[in-house]
Amino acid sequence: MIKINSSKEEALRIRVYAFFNENRSLRKIFTIRHFMTEKIPRSTFYRILKRSEYFSPERKQGSGQTPKKMTKVQLNKLKKAFDHKDNISRRQAKKFDISQQMVSKLLEKLQITPRKKHKSINKN
Repeated sequence: MIKINSSKEEALRIRVYAFFNENRSLRKIFTIRHFMTEKIPRSTFYRILKRSEYFSPERKQGSGQTPKKMTKVQLNKLKKAFDHKDNISRRQAKKFDISQQMVSKLLEKLQITPRKKHKSINKN
């Protein structure tokens, strides 16, 4: 099995897309057999062809969504909400219309460690 770096993999992907689109009437197996001489695993070609069917062939960089920024006022509200409170990041995320992951990152930046409630053990 040959390990391919990113640029070579991208070039291979482009070649496979082009060849497959030119010979679409001859089905996938024709494309697979054509590229088998390069000693790259068959599963790689099937994965590339599957991507061309379900997704666009172009590689997407990032999620495409810009991260939401919070104003200083909102940050102060978040800081006050977490002052001496426990595990409320999901509710705060809904309140500020941001993800729970973003709340965690902001708390880390503000140097606040959210505490989790622990059940007390009854010793009877």
